Amino acid sequence: MQVRPSRPGSTSFRTPRTSTCPTVVRASASSRSQLINSDTIFSEGLDFGLTGRVDFGAFQWRTAANASLLLELSTTFPDGSKETYVDTLGNFNLTAGSGTFKWRGNWSNTFSFDKVDLTGTVNYVSGYDLSAEDQGGDYRDCSLNPGYVDCRVKSYITADLNVSFNVNDKFTFYVNALNVFDRLPPIDPVTYGAHLYNPVQAGNGIFGRSFRAGAKFGF
Repeated sequence: MQVRPSRPGSTSFRTPRTSTCPTVVRASASSRSQLINSDTIFSEGLDFGLTGRVDFGAFQWRTAANASLLLELSTTFPDGSKETYVDTLGNFNLTAGSGTFKWRGNWSNTFSFDKVDLTGTVNYVSGYDLSAEDQGGDYRDCSLNPGYVDCRVKSYITADLNVSFNVNDKFTFYVNALNVFDRLPPIDPVTYGAHLYNPVQAGNGIFGRSFRAGAKFGF
């Protein structure tokens, strides 16, 4: 067995030629090289959920609440350095500058009267700091702020309303009012996913108040 360096940081073990077959190309029995661990991405969070129902005789009340709390989203590099993204616009390159929200949630309440269901839903997305460690700044240091807005983009709350008319077991007619209070998302001049607002935070709220109507059929 002969040991020969094949490239910097690696070693190959080759079988020697024999006297009977001097022209046979030697094959590597094994190879050993230096390896470096890749980046480590770590995430941690909590999900909350609550449902309830109360019958009042003439009508029924149903409620459902859901929320997500992101405790950590970070990247640790081979040299030991670490970037943290929660509550900022990081990971900026991966998310098109839309960032990592700490809180998201919604709360729906439905009141059912005979064949009519009335549902109200409140949606919430938390605000964030205009910074991103993967863009050269420190954690929540407002380093991406262009100078003419606050360091934090405000949270965004919208409300939706839905009315369903259950004509019979196979036919339902509904009307939706989205973003009932016509609230536009807060200004964000940094994200490049949209112009002057964060499309992930805003969702369809950027269209303002809108209405939809439709019907559901069963067979």
